[in-house]
Amino acid sequence: MERLMSSPGTIERPDLLDSQNSGGAHWIVTVFNNEVNTWDEVVFILMAATGCDEEEANMETWEVDNLGKSVVHHGAQKECEEAARIIAQIGIRVEDGPGGAGSCNLAPYGGIETLHARGFSEIVEHWAVDPGECV
Repeated sequence: MERLMSSPGTIERPDLLDSQNSGGAHWIVTVFNNEVNTWDEVVFILMAATGCDEEEANMETWEVDNLGKSVVHHGAQKECEEAARIIAQIGIRVEDGPGGAGSCNLAPYGGIETLHARGFSEIVEHWAVDPGECV
């Protein structure tokens, strides 16, 4: 991803639901890297879609850029579907689906030990509620 300033069109911000009170399974939103969107576009859309701050959006964008994907949001199904719909507006590949509170699949990244060995401990700790559950 290239770091360029850009001003995408108006992006509507969802009314984020309280996932604790909205019932249903815990869902996640995953964003995948591409060679089209700029760094700043991804940061902006993550902030608009999920309500995260700039620091978290930059961390997640770094994960997308360096690891190929990032889980950028956790919540109730409707909340995640809406966040994914907003993120998709810029043409980036995004998926939403059941994720379970604390589920984590680090196999695509070489597993938890590989990520720690490569210096990505902060990422593992950011997403892994219980590292013992991680692959």
